[in-house]
Amino acid sequence: MHRITLITALLCLALPALADDHGLANLGKPLLPPDFKAFPYTDTQAKTGGKLVQAQIGSFDSLNPFSIRGNVARNVRVRVFESLLSRNYDEAFSLYGLLAARVETPPDRSSVTFHLRPEARFSDGKPVSSADVLFSWERLRDRGRPNHRHYYGKIARVETPDERTVIFHLAEVPNRELPLILGLMPILPKHIYEPLDIQAATLSIPIGSGAYVIESATPGAEVVFTRNPDYWGKDLPVNAGRNNIDKLIDVYYRDAGSAFEAFKAGLVDFWVESDNRRWQDGYDFPAARDGRVVQKAIRPGTPSGLKAFVLNTRRPPLDNPALRQALDLLFDFEWINKTLYGGSQSR
Repeated sequence: MHRITLITALLCLALPALADDHGLANLGKPLLPPDFKAFPYTDTQAKTGGKLVQAQIGSFDSLNPFSIRGNVARNVRVRVFESLLSRNYDEAFSLYGLLAARVETPPDRSSVTFHLRPEARFSDGKPVSSADVLFSWERLRDRGRPNHRHYYGKIARVETPDERTVIFHLAEVPNRELPLILGLMPILPKHIYEPLDIQAATLSIPIGSGAYVIESATPGAEVVFTRNPDYWGKDLPVNAGRNNIDKLIDVYYRDAGSAFEAFKAGLVDFWVESDNRRWQDGYDFPAARDGRVVQKAIRPGTPSGLKAFVLNTRRPPLDNPALRQALDLLFDFEWINKTLYGGSQSR
């Protein structure tokens, strides 16, 4: 009896303990506690309703965000489909429960376990199950976009011990980031997508579990997203203060110039300016003069990329450090910034 107890105790000590949590951080613990009510940057008292018309540049001939074929409409992935976890943009890389209520990982992160919420539903009313997660992983790994194939191919095997539990076993350890990448995997309804070609460019209305559904789509011209009144996750902490607008309309324009003219005419509600010259002298039109258009510079506080010359240092003559230093010294940033950008850029 004592020998059996001792062996059991030793086995328990040998097995890595699982960290069971409401979220997952790349390093350390998630910043927000298990009982958090909302992300810090959201307004839970924000008004709901109305519509927002935004300009998109270019065109589209597909509503399938999981294929590289065709020109997919923007925002389908983020508005219609959900992942197991949701990102908090106040942290470098921390995720909190969305479709999954809880996530478990051992200290070495050789595996990650997701426990699905029993109330999670697709927009057609069908529950989200572990079979849908397994199907999504298999389909995206085998026939999805290149980035999906790359990351999801690093999984050795997947277990689904019940309808709400999914366990991913990593092929390579350590890999601290991969469990979080799996947490951001889009989940597709198996009963909808199993017979379909996920690589096809299609204008069929997609079905997901997200806060919005596509009401209509006019190829190359317009996509209308409507907030799902039966959205299962509207009361979750990760969604508090978000998804407030009833109707989101993306209107497509050939180029930024024509889109800006539509904004000036009141056909577009919101405009993010990327042209420094236009920001300085392009807002002298009636709606801007009488206050209907409010011009405001907003610092987002998040990484936003950079504009730069990138040199191919693998090929001559740019493989010579002295030459690269000479080019850097010859680059007259101050003159270019003053002449082309009105002094608005910083080095």
